[in-house]
Amino acid sequence: MKSRGGDDLPEDVCGGFEALKLNWSAEKQLIILIADAPCHGKMFNQLGYSYPDGDPGVLEPEVLISEIFGKGIELFFARLRCIRI
Repeated sequence: MKSRGGDDLPEDVCGGFEALKLNWSAEKQLIILIADAPCHGKMFNQLGYSYPDGDPGVLEPEVLISEIFGKGIELFFARLRCIRI
């Protein structure tokens, strides 16, 4: 995947779940999502948005997460924070 965009603070969390389209063959299935902000949509945060109604592809994070758990895939979130010294 290529990094692109960056015209608002929220992250493309639903785009990160494109991993669901991969051919999963490993015995241990795991997704690690690393971001520095929450997903698009004013229902999830009060940041500035280019997509106030949620994911531009009309994907719903809660539906995708249910699909992940339904497939028995483990999901971990990590939030990055910048600290100025």
